[in-house]
Amino acid sequence: MSWHHGDYVDFFAAIGGIVSAGAAAYAAFQSRKSANDTYRQQKELFRFEKERHLHDLLKAEAIKANESVKNTKGMDWTFFQAANATYAIDSAKQLLKDINNEIAPDDLERFKIFFLDQLCYEITSEMNEAHNMPDGFLESHKGFKESREIITIWLDNLRFFNFLTEEDEKP
Repeated sequence: MSWHHGDYVDFFAAIGGIVSAGAAAYAAFQSRKSANDTYRQQKELFRFEKERHLHDLLKAEAIKANESVKNTKGMDWTFFQAANATYAIDSAKQLLKDINNEIAPDDLERFKIFFLDQLCYEITSEMNEAHNMPDGFLESHKGFKESREIITIWLDNLRFFNFLTEEDEKP
């Protein structure tokens, strides 16, 4: 078999096509790698922003709770101070419960600790004294039912933030 000029042209055109296809395949591989890297970075950035937003929300709830008791010892809290602190803490608890399925258990504990670290000493000392509830919880102007509701929320908050266990609740 003899090669003619046209055969050489076809041969080199085929080699050129193979080289071009290889270069295109390499470029596609690099593009996919770059897209995957970008996706991972965007996913990490989204997680970071979501976490930062949660920190901001938890901090805002802690500020509300702290402002409600404003340098007042637990034994001197009024019903309204106790209720406002309880509702702010409950709001933080609800935020954490809402994201509970989306995060690892270790992250949930980390967020709980973050929130508790934002609370003033007056509140955390009362939370540590689960059995010695401030008198303000019992002084509702609307009566026993309202006091009972606030106390129930307070105790749920204590359980959620690990201040009260089932063993603590046994008589």
